[in-house]
Amino acid sequence: DDYFRLTLNPVGSGVATQYNVSVVHNGGAAQAFGPFTYGVASAQFGNFSISGGAASVTVTDAITGTCSLGPVSVTAPMTCSVCPIPTATFIKVPSNCTGVVENNNGKIILSAITGTPDKYGIVLGGSYGAGPSYDVATPIGALPITIQTSIPNSGATYTVRVFNEANDCYTDYVVVVPISNCPNDPMGYIYCEDNGSLVTGGTIAVTPPAGATYTITSDGSNGFYQLFSDGTPGIYTLTYNPPSGYALSSGRLPAGTLDATGQPNPYLIGSNSSNGTTLDNYTAAANPYYFVIDLASGDPEILLNNIPLTGCCIAPVLTTQNVSICSGSAIALISLVTGNTPLGTLTFHTTLADANAGVNALANTNVLPAMTTTYFVRSEDTPTCYSTAPIAITVVATPVLAVTNGSICSGGSIDLATLVTSTGGGTLSYYATLSNAVNGTSPLISSVVSPSASTSYFIRSQSSADCYDVKKVTIGLKSTVCGSINTAGPN
Repeated sequence: DDYFRLTLNPVGSGVATQYNVSVVHNGGAAQAFGPFTYGVASAQFGNFSISGGAASVTVTDAITGTCSLGPVSVTAPMTCSVCPIPTATFIKVPSNCTGVVENNNGKIILSAITGTPDKYGIVLGGSYGAGPSYDVATPIGALPITIQTSIPNSGATYTVRVFNEANDCYTDYVVVVPISNCPNDPMGYIYCEDNGSLVTGGTIAVTPPAGATYTITSDGSNGFYQLFSDGTPGIYTLTYNPPSGYALSSGRLPAGTLDATGQPNPYLIGSNSSNGTTLDNYTAAANPYYFVIDLASGDPEILLNNIPLTGCCIAPVLTTQNVSICSGSAIALISLVTGNTPLGTLTFHTTLADANAGVNALANTNVLPAMTTTYFVRSEDTPTCYSTAPIAITVVATPVLAVTNGSICSGGSIDLATLVTSTGGGTLSYYATLSNAVNGTSPLISSVVSPSASTSYFIRSQSSADCYDVKKVTIGLKSTVCGSINTAGPN
């Protein structure tokens, strides 16, 4: 998708020196920009998708809030960009401490990119504003690279603009480095080897070399651990106690003793977690780890020494099919489950709450809904490891056909259509047998019939949604003379 930005230069009388801007775009919440100064074209602001359509802009005086202009609709430009929007991933490293002394040495690391971005700029604050243009931005070298240092222990917010070979081809990222109470090496996540999810509840312990002291600032109970030492060189041994139901991986074993001397600073061992809930890459190859670490003076910071666990839930992936059925028809809910991987035990429920709780499952899953209804299917591996999905069944009205029987004289004929007193809104067809009428096969060429004996026919009324009703009509032969002509003449 392409994007557009705005710049304003409004004028007015009796206004202050500055104004603020509110923009609503693509049905989203209002976005605030400014303040900007009257009489000067504002810096470009916003990053609105062209496919999202027009932006609704309101300008409000910075002092007199009742003095405003708008909302004014600003039409999105035609899509013309050939800019491949670049993406980037950042590692936010909080500052650490030496004992209780804050080092104010936090950093931001550009760890991965997609597309062909070639430069970046970085400014302090939540918007790029007058940050470096493409011409003077910093080239992106071999990754990972540290793009900001000396971030204080109190934390800070930066905006990073990643350019893709042009000043108007970029993506902005707001990177927040959190407040830090002295976390440092080694640091890592506790994750499930089956799906990469971070596991909380366990704890980590350290056995240091003789005479060393250390502080654990995050013990692993929140899904990651952090610690720092007093700088005493030697062997530091980590021990992890998993939460109930989990165990250390038996297939992913620690790699022995880590000697980080001479490695880049920081030394990134495994994968990061961009969303704070799962590892970006939870494969074994991407996450070697160590329980024994040989620290020496001048060693780099050790980050992402991630510990794998087993016994994690892999919830089944459910896919379902929504259908329409005719009123009065039954359907098997199991036939509407199109995917259940890995295989879980299926139950069906009338409410999402029941499906999530695993209660009040339907005893009979062949359902006959009287009206449009949504059911819910639950696929369970364990009581706490399950997935749910909705199944919507739309009930379409079936034509109600009304007919009467008829009779004819021997050798006569009758139009079966005249025996229909109500079509029920459907289209009529005529059959010689019930099975053909039900299946909609071999209809009579004409509705006019001339039976030689009392005969039953079948009339089908079918709606545009293929719902139908079938009724039988019987054509009888009249037993008396149907009529006569007296041709007597004179004697």
